[in-house]
Formats: sequence, structure tokens, C-alpha cells
Amino acid sequence: MSDAYGSYGNPYGVPPPYPDQIPPGMPPGVPPGEGPEQGPRQDPSYPPPDPAQLLPVPWSVPRVRRPGSVTAAGVIVFVLIGLSIAVLLLGVVGVVGAHLDSDPDDHLSTGGMAAGLVACALGLALCVTGGVFAGLALACRQWARVTTVVLAFLSAAFIALIGVGLVVDHDTTGEVVAGVVVLLLGLVAALGGVLLLLPPAGGWYRSRQRRDAPGRTGPLPVP
Repeated sequence: MSDAYGSYGNPYGVPPPYPDQIPPGMPPGVPPGEGPEQGPRQDPSYPPPDPAQLLPVPWSVPRVRRPGSVTAAGVIVFVLIGLSIAVLLLGVVGVVGAHLDSDPDDHLSTGGMAAGLVACALGLALCVTGGVFAGLALACRQWARVTTVVLAFLSAAFIALIGVGLVVDHDTTGEVVAGVVVLLLGLVAALGGVLLLLPPAGGWYRSRQRRDAPGRTGPLPVP
């Protein structure tokens, strides 16, 4: 169909602008101010947008500091692990020395020496494993926290059992004193586990779980 102005490019019958009013590159019949190059005409009553407002805003979330109870628990665990490693190394020296002793009363057989060295090796392996779990717990790993708490209470029970044995079998005053010291070390180990169960520690670990949950955001824990 067509009208007086010739229509497929001008379906509304509006007279096209004069040739000198048509911007270059614009097809006939398109109102001035619009077109593939110019776009729709902007309302002059609105100011132009601020380019700074069009820039993407960097995403950020608040960070949660590690509670002092978690740090104290880590220090306790590492100190006890260091003491345990020192005792086990002394145990290795003692076992080898007893095996090399020529006195029949103090001599340790080859089987006894092997059993003692295996026990010391297992103890050293447990100490290293506990240190790894404690380090991961300080890095806000919930599963490492649970494992460290369990190991702390088990270690406390084992240390306390040794201390009670030394106190009960009080042949000398030195054994009684040693038993009391060992009991205190067991209490310190239990304290490390308790510190990881306090509410500030739980909130810090939950913040990590909220951050890692899919589709959710929350404060970032700071190791």
C-alpha cells in the first residue's frame, strides 16, 4: 500500500523532512533525533546520568576477627604438643639406652626395645596429626575444630590417667610431684578443648559456614 508520500518507508502518511534536514546515514521517513546511529531522543528535563554511578560497585562483606578463645586454645594445643614431642624423644633415648645397658637388672630385651620404639613413633605421629588439625582449626575449619576438641579431651583423659598412676604409686616424693604436674597438664589439655566450645568460637566458625553456603553471603572470618 502507498499514500501521497509514497509509503513503505512512511506508513503513517507523515510528510518526510526536506532533503537538507535529513542527517546523513538516516533513511527517509525516520523522524529527526532518532535512528540507528542517534538512538531515541532524551528528555531535556532530565539531567544526563553521572558516569561514576554507572560503574560497578566492588562487592565487599564485613570480616569477623578470630576470637581470643580460639587463639588461646591453639596456643595451648601447640605448647602441649611440643612438650609431648620432647618427652617422646627422651623416651626414645631411654629405651635405646636401656637396651644397651649391660646391667642384667636394667637391660631391655630386643623385643621390649622394639615395642617401646613403636609406641614412641605412634605418639609422635599423633602429635604431628594433632598439630595439623589445630592449625586447620585456627584457619576456621569447622571439622578441624571438632576433631581438635575430641583429641584434646582424649589427651586430657590419657594424661590424667598417667598422673593418677604416678600419685597412687608414690614410692618417692619425686613421683608424687611428677604425678601432680602431669595432672595439671591434663587439665590444661581439657581447657584447650573447652575454649573451642565457647560461644564466641562457635559464632566465628558459623560465620565461615554462612559464607560457604551456596547463594548466601555473610561476614568473612579473619584467620
